[in-house]
This record gives sequence, C-alpha cells and structure tokens, in this order.
Amino acid sequence: MTVRRVKVSPKAKQLANVLKTVCNLRTQQEVVEQALILLAYAASEHSKGRLLASVNEKKQTYRTVQTPALTAALGFKKRKMN
Repeated sequence: MTVRRVKVSPKAKQLANVLKTVCNLRTQQEVVEQALILLAYAASEHSKGRLLASVNEKKQTYRTVQTPALTAALGFKKRKMN
C-alpha cells in the first residue's frame, strides 16, 4: 500500500467526515476509495452520453448530476474519436 497525502479544502474535509458517518465507513481511505468507484462509474456512463440522475418515482421527476469532471468525460469520447 502506498501512503500519499492529499491536500483538500476544509470544506472537502468536512464533507468527507460527514460521508464517513452517513455511509458507515471506518476510515478516510474508505471514503476516498468509494468516491473513486462512484466517479469512475459516472465518468464511464457520461462518456457514453448517459446521464447520472436521481429519480423520485413518487413525484415522477429526476435530477441530473453535472460536474466539471463529468463534462470532461463527455468530451473524452469526442476527443478520442477525432
């Protein structure tokens, strides 16, 4: 295992601590690993032109997630094809 220090903003550190509690994770490493898994999935789907969304079945609505990283992933397939 490689140990690396990553500088994050106080807001990001606070969010990581909240996620650790909410998601019942034991360590910061687990938070980072789970976040990377989710980001990898979202980027893969986005690069295929799909959206990451939260669906409210009761109200029959959905809300999409858009971040600069996912926007870049969408452009990745276009850049790769050119």
